Amino acid sequence: MAKKSSTFRSSRYGNQADGNFGRKKGFRKRKDMDVFDEAMAMSNTLIKNPETGNIELDLTDEGIANMRKALDIVNKKQPTFADEIMAALSVPDKLLSGFRKGEKRAYQIVKNMKQEFFRAKRFVVREDLNKYVLDGALSVNRIESDFKNIDSYLPCFDNMFIEPQSELFVKDGEGIEQTGAWIKRDTTKELTYIFKVFFYTLHRNKPRLLTSVSYVDFLSKDKEHLMFIKPSKHLVNISNMELLDSYAKNIKIYEDALVFMTNYACQICKLINYDWIVTSKSEPSKNKARRKTIRGHSIPIVEHQTIEINLPKHKGQEIRGTKPFTSDMGTPKREHDVRGHFRYYKQTGMKVYVKPHRRGNEKVGRIYNDYVLKYKEA
Repeated sequence: MAKKSSTFRSSRYGNQADGNFGRKKGFRKRKDMDVFDEAMAMSNTLIKNPETGNIELDLTDEGIANMRKALDIVNKKQPTFADEIMAALSVPDKLLSGFRKGEKRAYQIVKNMKQEFFRAKRFVVREDLNKYVLDGALSVNRIESDFKNIDSYLPCFDNMFIEPQSELFVKDGEGIEQTGAWIKRDTTKELTYIFKVFFYTLHRNKPRLLTSVSYVDFLSKDKEHLMFIKPSKHLVNISNMELLDSYAKNIKIYEDALVFMTNYACQICKLINYDWIVTSKSEPSKNKARRKTIRGHSIPIVEHQTIEINLPKHKGQEIRGTKPFTSDMGTPKREHDVRGHFRYYKQTGMKVYVKPHRRGNEKVGRIYNDYVLKYKEA
């Protein structure tokens, strides 16, 4: 079974407007504030404005990089690449490499991208699982070569982001330090997915976004038309001329990276799509869910969880049927998203694909899940 570790998304600094800075939600002890001040000072993230004489944050590239290091000291947690991308999409003119500044349309496109990316399910792939994938199927196979089993590569969510914790693609000296594949379903077609790639180069400290995207049509009748690449009009509109010129000069390298990451993401999706084996019908749970009440009224509980999944699961994962989510036979469960998966009924031998969906009762609460994928041989 997957292990769950709960974390909560909350503000670090508390409410400054009402004078409760660092009391309720933020730093509970003065010592914590001192640690933060020391980390900021040691990382040289503060500069003196020569015009006003005030001490301000250094918003240059070096200052922003040092600020990230300072926050890591306090949080004792390395931010994920998805966190870096969210920051870049929030302040694109400062943090997104190659952004076309000064154009209203470019800012609106990035704003829409930020809203969509925020809703994406995040998957972090640990280095040990990367080694298993790269030393195994991906180094010798591409999804075209496994065309008969193309259904097994279906993304488990219609909006998801996969980031490996290691350097994957290096060619002709143009290394890519960090990469991530953003997968979204094309709503204009029946079963086509769009793959976008964010990356850091070895010589830059801002995320970049390839202006071309790859399409994978899972209903294609032949493998020659399974995957195709074309420029994205929206991504071209947010890119400055310097980035477009660089892309044109190194188009072969960037398109090879796009094809590589598309195949890599599909291989990860195949590992996630292990069978859910139904052995028998389950009895309704008699355990009562956690409830928060105020003056006798039930208050919904909103929670964020990080789920760790050990892969590969060659024999699938056994489950005991589907528990009721809104019935008088058991306690209603909080609303949450369910991955798309293959369900195999052991008693009948029937195997069906269950699309990603949302279930549970939103009045009881909401659970937001992120995923960490680890290697563990069964």
